[in-house]
Amino acid sequence: MWEFTIAIDVKYKNYLNYILKEIKLNKISVISVFSSDFEVEKLTIAVDVKSMQKLANILVDAICNIILLVYKKDFFKKNIDLSKLDEASSSAFLKALVMFDSVCDKQEIKQEIILHKQMNIDSFYHFKLNFLKEKWLEILNIVNANVYISNSNNFLELLKFLVNNLDTSTPLINVYYKNNRFIVLDNKNKPIMLKDVEKTNEANLLSQIIELSPKVINLYCSKNISQSTFKVIYYLFDKKINLIN
Repeated sequence: MWEFTIAIDVKYKNYLNYILKEIKLNKISVISVFSSDFEVEKLTIAVDVKSMQKLANILVDAICNIILLVYKKDFFKKNIDLSKLDEASSSAFLKALVMFDSVCDKQEIKQEIILHKQMNIDSFYHFKLNFLKEKWLEILNIVNANVYISNSNNFLELLKFLVNNLDTSTPLINVYYKNNRFIVLDNKNKPIMLKDVEKTNEANLLSQIIELSPKVINLYCSKNISQSTFKVIYYLFDKKINLIN
């Protein structure tokens, strides 16, 4: 048996469930145990040696995603004044910053990961990824040196620039509104499982579309989206959107 323990700050403990879901989706049989140590939540996983490499690949990918979804997001959130933006715009802007250059970020994070018995993700981020924070700081300085956040037109231009420079990761999405929430489905009308642990309401619908970075968006619920949010979605993704009643 191969055993590995992942530790994370207790406020991010939901991401340990995300890791376990990824393992189950890949149909790997593991023994898993959750435990707590002061402000740290831990997930210990044991697997047959034959499945060790497959599990290791999943863990590396999941750790990279957590670094981007949690720590990169927090880095920008703490250092940019978003007080003049509404909730939807703030969420979308942070998502675009997180996704910007994320493929390169992920490759650089992978090169630093060594799976040896255990990893504290918080410590790994603070002590091993300073070079990434320096790169993010350059982006931060560009944003803070301009009037983008205080000027709505310039803000949308910056947001569109970020969105246009994301890699297309999803061929097509279908967006519906049902039971007071938005539902995002793939081209086979199956629910899309997002890495981020958010509910799909209007405040984060735009950010989830940005995360998926689709080539085509079939929008079946334009009447259920507020005019202000719809205008932003249409401005960012105009040629990709099909309005369907």
